[in-house]
Amino acid sequence: MTSFQILDIGDEYIELLEDFQCTSKDQLLKREGELIRATECVNRIMPGRTKKQYNQDNKQAISAWHKQYRIDNNEQLLASMKQYRIENREAILAWQKQRINCDYCDCTFSSGNKLRHIKSPKHITNYKAAYLKCWDEPFEGLVTSQDY
Repeated sequence: MTSFQILDIGDEYIELLEDFQCTSKDQLLKREGELIRATECVNRIMPGRTKKQYNQDNKQAISAWHKQYRIDNNEQLLASMKQYRIENREAILAWQKQRINCDYCDCTFSSGNKLRHIKSPKHITNYKAAYLKCWDEPFEGLVTSQDY
C-alpha cells in the first residue's frame, strides 16, 4: 500500500514511535531508517542510508534494470560508442601505444595489453615471489589490475 492510497481512504495518522535523544542529524536519520526497516510502514526512502548501502540492498534490481536498459537501447549504445571511437581515435591510439614498465617482470607492455600481461603466468609468478619476499608469507588469492 502506498501513502497515496492511505490518503484516499482517509484513515491516516502520524504516530510518535520513540523520543530519541541524539547529538547530530546523522544519528537521528540512522535511527529513523532502523525504525522504518523494523516496522511495516509506507515509507520507501530510508533516511541515514548511504548510496553504497542502497546499491548493496538493491543489487539484483539495479543489475536487472541495467541489463534491460542495455537490451532496450542496444542500437543507440552501439552508435554512441562508435561515434566516441571516431571522435577520439587519436587519443585512443595514443593510450594503447603508451608503454608501461612492469616492476616485477622487468619488461614493458602497452596500455592496451596491461590486463593481458597481468594475467600472464610470468607476471603472476614474479608477483607472488615479490610478495613472499616482502611479507614473508605466500600470496593467496587472485592477482588483479588493482594489485599492480
